[in-house]
Amino acid sequence: WLRTERSALHGGPNMEAVRATAREIASALAYLHSANVVHGDLSAWNVMLCASGASASEGQRGFVAKVGTTAC
Repeated sequence: WLRTERSALHGGPNMEAVRATAREIASALAYLHSANVVHGDLSAWNVMLCASGASASEGQRGFVAKVGTTAC
């Protein structure tokens, strides 16, 4: 998803997919913060990539990023 055939030809990552994933992670953290919860261990191990969801097609990714213990 990060590098596609299109990006290989143009020399860079699929920035639309990168931005969409970053927005989903930021949205999850904003939700946690609104509930006065601070995620003390955010890492790639805590971000789940789920094949279903409204924005799965955004950036031609085919997945949605979720943080924490959210079920896919």
